[in-house]
Amino acid sequence: MIRITIILLVLICTIASFSPMLYTNNEAEEIAILNTNTNSELDQKINTLNKKLINAAKSKDFSSVKQIYTDDALLLTDYHPIIDGISNIEIYYSNIFQKQDVTIYTKETTEILDLGNRIMEIGTFQKTCTNMEPLHGKYWNVWKPLEDGQLRLESESFGYSHKVADLVPILVKEIQEKAPGPDIRNGKKILPELQAYDAFGKEHVRERNVEKVICTYTEDCKYYRFANTVIEGRENLEEYYKGYYGHPVTIDSISISTYDYTQVNNGFIKYSKFYVEWTVPDFSGKTEGTNTIFWRREEDCTLKKHRLIGFHLPDTN
Repeated sequence: MIRITIILLVLICTIASFSPMLYTNNEAEEIAILNTNTNSELDQKINTLNKKLINAAKSKDFSSVKQIYTDDALLLTDYHPIIDGISNIEIYYSNIFQKQDVTIYTKETTEILDLGNRIMEIGTFQKTCTNMEPLHGKYWNVWKPLEDGQLRLESESFGYSHKVADLVPILVKEIQEKAPGPDIRNGKKILPELQAYDAFGKEHVRERNVEKVICTYTEDCKYYRFANTVIEGRENLEEYYKGYYGHPVTIDSISISTYDYTQVNNGFIKYSKFYVEWTVPDFSGKTEGTNTIFWRREEDCTLKKHRLIGFHLPDTN
């Protein structure tokens, strides 16, 4: 059954790779932009921008960095739905800055993936405030290179690598209480290939099938888990899923949807929503959240998850 499913996915992505509808004109033009920065120049630009973002948090002044973001930027973070657009991101940070009295805030870039028309920066952060417990976690920044050489922040994803005891200083009720947004951003047409992988995702979650889920990751994958540390490599990830899927859980209902995506030179950066209703002996509940995923195109034409960072909404069970 796994072999048949994989063959179908290969056929879909093979057709997609030759489809003239794969790129819009704008996307094709963006992918054609050549990145002329050397690694050191790129590192310096990203470090400078991160320093500005850190200083904004310390000075409680989002207006000083608002121009760094694109107007249609996305923000994904723990305990919140997808925060869509610069106006909502401003609401989020204006509230967070007022709640948190930051004394120490550091970021360390651990990886930069040059994806042609986008730059994916992955790193870790440490934050100390006078009025809350210390926070440490992981972050992803997706930078959009402009023709003049500048970078703009198109999406930001960050979460904590530990359980947070007091959620009040990191929650923005105004964002949480907004009416649920659509499953798909602005009615965007989702490619059949991505829909197929969403459907396959639902299949292996329902079946608690380790073999099926592992075949969707690259050998050198990294999975940045919710409230936990990163898992590196498919071999380690397989051991994790053997334990995770080994629990006696029945999946009553599941939804996985692509909210938005950006096509890059060798795959997709994908922003997803998920909702699962489940039952364990003597108890039922639900788990809801979001993901940012870099799906990389492999030599056999399939897409595989190369990098994934996951977030959960607050537990209401």
